[in-house]
Amino acid sequence: MTPEETWNLFKQGKDAWNAWAEEMIAEREALEEMGEWEAEFQTWNKAAAADFKEQEFEIDANFSGFIFPANANFHRARFFRIARFENSKFYGFALFPGVQFLNKARFTQADFQEYAHFHEAEFCQLAQCGSSCG
Repeated sequence: MTPEETWNLFKQGKDAWNAWAEEMIAEREALEEMGEWEAEFQTWNKAAAADFKEQEFEIDANFSGFIFPANANFHRARFFRIARFENSKFYGFALFPGVQFLNKARFTQADFQEYAHFHEAEFCQLAQCGSSCG
């Protein structure tokens, strides 16, 4: 998704986000079953990736329970208030390089299926991470 599409879907809330994510996961499974995954990967990945690059979250950012079907790009985003990712599921790469968490960051029970990248992320307050994270 484009950054604008990503932001607009996020603003609709967890239920709308997860309905979209489940559709993307089902589409991937169908492509795999039909043997078309390799040919359609780039198109699917472009539609299924979340792009929050350089986004500024001026209010609490609640991603608790969100499903990310492909890469989730938060590169250089800024979280001014609490960033909540409890019980979120990341199927693709979770990209947080250079992110500024200026308040609490909560990743308790977040499920990272692929690589989680926090290089040069700045945690200014408490960061919570449970046993299925890290």
